[in-house]
Amino acid sequence: MKKTTEEHFWTKVNKDGPVVVRDGAWPIAAPAPPRTKCWLWTACLAANKYGHFWDGKRQQMIVAHLWLWEQENGPVPDGLQLDHRCRIYHCVRPSHLEPVTAQVNAQRSLTYLNGQHEREKTHCPQGHPYDEKNTMHKANNKRVCKTCAYARRHAWWERKSQDPKFLVQKNTTERQRYAAAKETS
Repeated sequence: MKKTTEEHFWTKVNKDGPVVVRDGAWPIAAPAPPRTKCWLWTACLAANKYGHFWDGKRQQMIVAHLWLWEQENGPVPDGLQLDHRCRIYHCVRPSHLEPVTAQVNAQRSLTYLNGQHEREKTHCPQGHPYDEKNTMHKANNKRVCKTCAYARRHAWWERKSQDPKFLVQKNTTERQRYAAAKETS
């Protein structure tokens, strides 16, 4: 027996997502979501990180959080769009969504994306401290953990040193530089 769109939808939702807690890193312009777990979309995510699924009834791809909002609250009012108050784009829980104007949505996103939430972090995702000794600052104001950067560079070198094409290319380049330097002197 074929599943209904609703049955199909709920097989793709994990209701045991994180509870987003408002802290100092939360965008000032956005109200915090209720202290409830995110409902995470576990199927197809588009490049914009929003969940999508095939609605057999409409015969088209549907944005998952928008579909659930419409099921519970009706259509999003004209001129408004849904803002993820939890800042987790593949969350589909309607209580974590708020209809806002495009301008408000953009302002909230910029507040979040301008690095305010990053500056509040004291450790990298691997647990290394962001301190003077272990932190590099990139031109785009992002911090990079030196310990992790070194580990990535080391892993890359280990992979490349096993590749015969890379070794031939590396030796050829070094020989060309040596020959060019010899000719100019």
